[in-house]
Amino acid sequence: MLPVILITVFVDQVSKTAIRHLVAHHGSIVMIDGFFNLVYVKNKGMAFGIMNRQDIVPIPYLLTGITIFAIMLLMLWYLSFRQKNRWINIAVAMIMGGAIGNLIDRIRFSGVIDFLDCHIGSWHWPAFNVADSAITIGVIILFFNLFLGQTTSSTKQQTG
Repeated sequence: MLPVILITVFVDQVSKTAIRHLVAHHGSIVMIDGFFNLVYVKNKGMAFGIMNRQDIVPIPYLLTGITIFAIMLLMLWYLSFRQKNRWINIAVAMIMGGAIGNLIDRIRFSGVIDFLDCHIGSWHWPAFNVADSAITIGVIILFFNLFLGQTTSSTKQQTG
């Protein structure tokens, strides 16, 4: 678990450092015209820019506290699953690594650095980062293993 967390945090923080040096704040570099840009934005709110408002002072502090609490819960949950299901361990480690990566940003910059910008025509996905991607992939792995995996194993037990 620790290697997955460390790799996730490392890749996240290195990519954000590179963006801070390559792209002007609120700037953009077109990578694939009409589809993908690198941008440099700071999100003081939650995922997808929810509550990303400058006039709500306690939001960064509240989100920092919630993130720390979530990391602690994930660690406790991991300890209950440890060595039982490899994919759940990897998923929890990815989520924790992503949460830690974004927590580092919240502490250092009072907001999370987002830089991956996908769009097709007028449809535009909110900018995100490596930590957000790790969290999303981890949640998908968890979903498949916790919900679909149990159905498969219970079906095998009934037919076997």
